[in-house]
Parts: sequence; C-alpha cells; structure tokens
Amino acid sequence: NHPTEIRPLVKMVRPHIAVITNIAAAHLGFFRSLDEIAAAKAEIFEGLEPSGAALLNRDDPRWKLLEKMARTAGVEHVYGFGENARSTYRLVDFTLEADHSTVTAKIGGKQIVARVGAPGRHMVQNAVAVLGAAHLAGADVAKAALALADLSAEPGRGRRHMLPHPKGPIVLIDESYNANPVSMRAALALLKATPVPEGGRRVAVLGDMLELGAQSQKLHAALAEPVVDAGANVVLLAGAEMQNLAAALPEGIAVTLKATAEDLKPVLMQALK
Repeated sequence: NHPTEIRPLVKMVRPHIAVITNIAAAHLGFFRSLDEIAAAKAEIFEGLEPSGAALLNRDDPRWKLLEKMARTAGVEHVYGFGENARSTYRLVDFTLEADHSTVTAKIGGKQIVARVGAPGRHMVQNAVAVLGAAHLAGADVAKAALALADLSAEPGRGRRHMLPHPKGPIVLIDESYNANPVSMRAALALLKATPVPEGGRRVAVLGDMLELGAQSQKLHAALAEPVVDAGANVVLLAGAEMQNLAAALPEGIAVTLKATAEDLKPVLMQALK
C-alpha cells in the first residue's frame, strides 16, 4: 500500500515468474495516481531471476507502462494475458454463472476449456493468468485447468452461504474482506449474476472503501451505476464516505445510511424479514 514495499520482499523471494493482475485504485491514499501504483507494483521486476518472466494483463490500460518498466528492469521475457488479440495467453470466450464460470483460453498454441469453481468475471481473468503461469513454469497445463474446477471462493472474498428461512432461503455473498472500487464492482456484478426467485430481492450491504485519499468522495459516488446495474432493491450503507453513494443513488431504491456496520445490523435483520 505504499512505494518501496515490494522491493525488499521480492529480493528475498527471487521469483521465476511475476504476475501483475491489474492496476486499480486500491490504496490510492498513499499515491498521487494510478501510474504511481503501477510503478510500485513494478518493483516486483527488480527481484526476478535473470531468466525470469513477467506476465502482465494485456487488457489493463497500463499494460504498455508496465511492459516498459519490466524491460527497464532488465526483464527479457515479458508476456501478456487477457482478451486482447495480441495476448500470449488469450481469453477466447467465457460464460458466467452464479457459482462458477467456464473459460476457453489459448495457452501455448492449444485451446483449453476449463471450469472455474469460484464465480466472477475477475476470476475468469485470473484463471487465464494462472494457466499462463503454469505454462511458463513447464507444468501440465491440462491438469492445471482441471484443478481450477476445485477452486472455491475464500472467506470474505465471495464465499456463498445458504441461510434457511421459513419463507425461502437467503443467499449471502460474503465480500467482507476488503473493498476498493474494482473489488466493489466485482462484488456487485456477482450480486447481479445471482438469480432471484419471483418475489425475491437483491440487498446490497456496503461499507466504506478506505485509503482512497482525495479521490474518495468521487469514487464512492461512482458506485451508483454498478449498484443500479446489479438490480439492488435495497441498499444499506455504513460509514462517513458512503454518504456520497447515498446522495448519488436514484430515487426508487430503498437506501439506509448508518454511521457504522454495527448500527446497520438491526436494519439488515429487519429488511430480511
């Protein structure tokens, strides 16, 4: 979450393969721009073994910047993954389901189809990076692809719980580990992808995103569009920064804003009926 944090760590580890999944506005409070976040992540290149490889998200707007920084750091082998047609490891197609995804990818000249056990568009992209890293490591890519089916969401990172209720089950999607604009959008996309039975509702319970610095108000307000797109009928918000989202949401959505998550708890229990 700050410059020079990765530099000493990567020199302890000396990786053969370094993967950067994306550059996003997490920890923006300690940086002036996304370019500075990219530069901090690029410190990983400094510890790569001499014959090592950098595997970068070709779909990320800062792909060229990261590639340049990798080359400057002396990395000879730089590869891309993603939907971009020029990706070394290319995402050809995918389908998103509520609890898993199916991925078709071009890895090492072969087309691989894999079931990814953890749901979400972001996990699809990550899976292609994993298959690319497996190929670079000389591993059995087909076996790695099969193993992705056993992947499950970690606690706080999209894990689902079915809660019994006399009037029908409640699906709880636990995304409570951390929050930044990208992870929040990914969580809301999962909410949208989760089917709701007739008469059911989608309830979004959201807390402040921290470490966003001067951009915090704008980034919280910008969540209004993905909240609406997710089809959230009820929106429960906790924290001082979330008042910016509350103000940006259109009329017609039931919104409650409280100071803390603890204050929100009885409101949530009442809303679930």
